[in-house]
Amino acid sequence: MVIYKFKHEKFGVIGGRKMKWLHHYLWTGLILLIMILYHFWQQRKLNDRNTKEFYQIIICGIGISSSGIILNIIKNYATISSNLFIFIVTIFYLLKIIFTYKLFCFIITKSHFKLKHIKQLKRRAIIPIIISFFIFLFNIPDNVISFISGPNFHLYNYFFISIYVVLGYNLFNLIYIITHRNQLSIRDTYPLVESNIIIIIGIVLQYYLHIKLFYIFSVILSISLLYLKLKNPYAYIDLETHVFNEKYFQLWMNEQFDNNNMSNILITIDFYLMERIGRIYGDKTSQNIIIAFANSLWHIDKKHQVFRLKANRFVIVTNQKSADKIINKIDANNS
Repeated sequence: MVIYKFKHEKFGVIGGRKMKWLHHYLWTGLILLIMILYHFWQQRKLNDRNTKEFYQIIICGIGISSSGIILNIIKNYATISSNLFIFIVTIFYLLKIIFTYKLFCFIITKSHFKLKHIKQLKRRAIIPIIISFFIFLFNIPDNVISFISGPNFHLYNYFFISIYVVLGYNLFNLIYIITHRNQLSIRDTYPLVESNIIIIIGIVLQYYLHIKLFYIFSVILSISLLYLKLKNPYAYIDLETHVFNEKYFQLWMNEQFDNNNMSNILITIDFYLMERIGRIYGDKTSQNIIIAFANSLWHIDKKHQVFRLKANRFVIVTNQKSADKIINKIDANNS
């Protein structure tokens, strides 16, 4: 087995002595990202395009944090396997580029473009990733294992490729947000600008001021900012019944029409007598009835979405098979 010896200290990639980097904040950030992902899984499942992109952003962030921690642990040893080192470094740099691409996908799905336009933008934006991927592959000689410490292996090519692609990508994201601010609401524009600026600052601080692993910290901070300001699941959930609210109904239905998905069936349920029940038995009783009914709707079938549009109006979006099941269940309860 070929062993790679650390001989350089430049850019914090490898070093000439055992130097324990301060990576505790990476562990903290990794735990934070895992908690955010777990929190999403525990909530009512959001199924819009933008939320799917955010899931992938979190997974990329977890991958970047994990690979950074692994590289940091490896850094504390004098020698490592060349195959393992090359593999982890390659994954680390590719994840950095993919993360920035997914951030762009998150931005364009916030812009309320049609699905066809979004796909076109994604195809164009993925070109730098494909080019970087092939550059990474061709940067490694065929017989790299036999002369890993030799002059033909240029590890720092990874560094320069990744830094310029990631920095250029984030600058492009920033310009795109500013030039397309009319398609974005003010509520969306400022957090998106802030998240990209945080990543740009992280790149500058790490690679030009030599603050070790600070880029990973900026990724974690950026994802946390997007989660708190844009993707908190409670923004789309009715706090009383814990079903989806009217805001998410509008977003979800717009995407269904954009996708030409006309196979769904909408079931509208109105509680006409709920105000009378509230006057006779009290508001607390009427609220408990609404909450119990909303919870029962979720447990009938997992293949439908339940929305609360008004205080006493619910809408269920489902397919034909589930619709029959839901209607039969409601009729059985009424009888």
